[in-house]
Amino acid sequence: MSAENEKIYQAVARIVNLFPKGKEKYLKSSLFNRCVQMLARGMDSYEIIDMLIDITETTNASFEHHLKYGTFEIKEDNQKSKP
Repeated sequence: MSAENEKIYQAVARIVNLFPKGKEKYLKSSLFNRCVQMLARGMDSYEIIDMLIDITETTNASFEHHLKYGTFEIKEDNQKSKP
């Protein structure tokens, strides 16, 4: 392992250990993993917050559009919806 990779690996471990259930989150949450990787590589935390806000707003706008114009029909009792 190169010195640079070792430095990133140690930074990831340090950051993950700052969070309750950090290892579990790191292994299961792609968003958490991505944020930890960006922090470990020295990205500014405010840039990460800005990115998360953009992602959240885009997701919310897409969901609102889907609610307003979507054609997906939700069925009850495990019935499959029509494509």
